[in-house]
Amino acid sequence: MTAERQFGFHLLQTLGLGLVLLAVCLIGLSGCDGGSRGTGTVSVDGRVLSEQGMPQSGIVISDINSGSSDVSGENGEFFLSVQPVAGRLSLAVDTPRFSDTVEFENLDSAVSTIRVMLTVVDTTNSILSEIVSSEILASPSEEAGTASPSKIKPTPGGSDTNTPKPSHTPSSGGGLGEEGPTTPTPSPTPTPLPGSASPTPTPSETPEPEEVEEEGILTQLSLVSLTVDGITFTLDAGTQYLNGGGDSISYDSLELGDRIRVYGVRLSQVITADLVVLLEEGESSGGDDHHQEEGEDVEGEGRIETLTSSLMRVDHIDFTLTPETRYLDHEEHHVTLEFFRVNDRVHVVGVRSNGQNLALSVKESG
Repeated sequence: MTAERQFGFHLLQTLGLGLVLLAVCLIGLSGCDGGSRGTGTVSVDGRVLSEQGMPQSGIVISDINSGSSDVSGENGEFFLSVQPVAGRLSLAVDTPRFSDTVEFENLDSAVSTIRVMLTVVDTTNSILSEIVSSEILASPSEEAGTASPSKIKPTPGGSDTNTPKPSHTPSSGGGLGEEGPTTPTPSPTPTPLPGSASPTPTPSETPEPEEVEEEGILTQLSLVSLTVDGITFTLDAGTQYLNGGGDSISYDSLELGDRIRVYGVRLSQVITADLVVLLEEGESSGGDDHHQEEGEDVEGEGRIETLTSSLMRVDHIDFTLTPETRYLDHEEHHVTLEFFRVNDRVHVVGVRSNGQNLALSVKESG
């Protein structure tokens, strides 16, 4: 072989090796493209309430992971765009009196929106949290075969209709025969191994609505709520207002100190008023709460039906508690209001003043 041929052979070898190295580099670069996946963003639609169900405004809620924050509005509403880490969402809650942190764990990676309820507990300087509902994004396989919207509601106990399952016709000998039109035999539910995570998230329990009826003196009134006998009802566009005769009236007809009867529904610590009935002076649904003249003595004896720091209902009569009210046990020893509980038997002596029954003394009955 001549020197020219040897030189040409080595040149071809060098060029071939260079092309191989270039191909390897290109493959490596293409493998790096799209290799990382970001954490999914979740929308949080929340509401902040007090223990009595009153909306709490001016509360600052922040996502510890992403740093996004919002301030609760007039109705306690707030909205955040957050990024859970490993299925965990951590929110910092700052109130005018204290700060606390709440966490939501085991969030499904497919969840796109969660609706939460935060309750401010001033007595313990803490925040109670609850997921009311959630929405899940459709998977890519579901979107490829249907033109339905991308958001779907999870159905507890529902099956995956997009994944076909083989059906088998039992043969006469009990084995598996050829496929036929008969009903497929359901597959047994697999038993998870100890320590393994369940593949399907357990849906949160939805609280059952509970009917609430309350009658008493209107002590607090705003555009979004009212309070009677220490119980707060939320008002909305569906709330109706009637007088004692069943005639429709307006919200503006209500004043503090009115005797009203409220019918509502409790759901997830919030009581929404469906109907508010304005009662006439002395009108009541029962008991001996008849019309009282100014300055006339008022007495009630029986079990305590309602008890707050400023009001006690006994025998369907509302008594206003004042700093001058005396409290006695059955041996007539002086005690405090904290001595009494709902369902305790008492004898209350009061006087009618400015449209209210002022309690002069509360004595424990035997």
